[in-house]
Amino acid sequence: MKAAIALPGPSLGRQVARAFATLAAIRRMKISRDALIKRYYEAVDAMDLETFKSMHSPKARVIFANFPAAEGPDQIAGAIGQFWSTISGLKHKFINRWDHPEESILEVAVSYKRKDGQTVTLPCITILKPDGDKVGELRIFTDVAPVYAEQASQKLAV
Repeated sequence: MKAAIALPGPSLGRQVARAFATLAAIRRMKISRDALIKRYYEAVDAMDLETFKSMHSPKARVIFANFPAAEGPDQIAGAIGQFWSTISGLKHKFINRWDHPEESILEVAVSYKRKDGQTVTLPCITILKPDGDKVGELRIFTDVAPVYAEQASQKLAV
């Protein structure tokens, strides 16, 4: 008499199905988040204020460095537009990214082009919380003081 081989029961089948459903949900979230972050930072690096403004949900909140929080697309565009008016350009280089279902943490090197033509690259950590296909909250941790600091050679020339 041959021994019977035990096959996985319906319980294991449900567990496998749930695991595949979870992986599929994670994949969808990652694809959606990739698209949002790509569009958002393309607008930022182009200093395209109208596109940037349109990418924030009506109740969005942005905290940039040690500046006061800006709430709503109009305030956010006003605050960031004011900052952009003090520089000639900027470019984000992504170093690391950690995704969670409710937010992404971005480690970035941001190169700021100053009005005098010099470029200053600074480390930055950003926490981005999506709200659908828009940004619901953004917290940017960086020190932008070096963007405005006089260069050592300029100090010596005085």
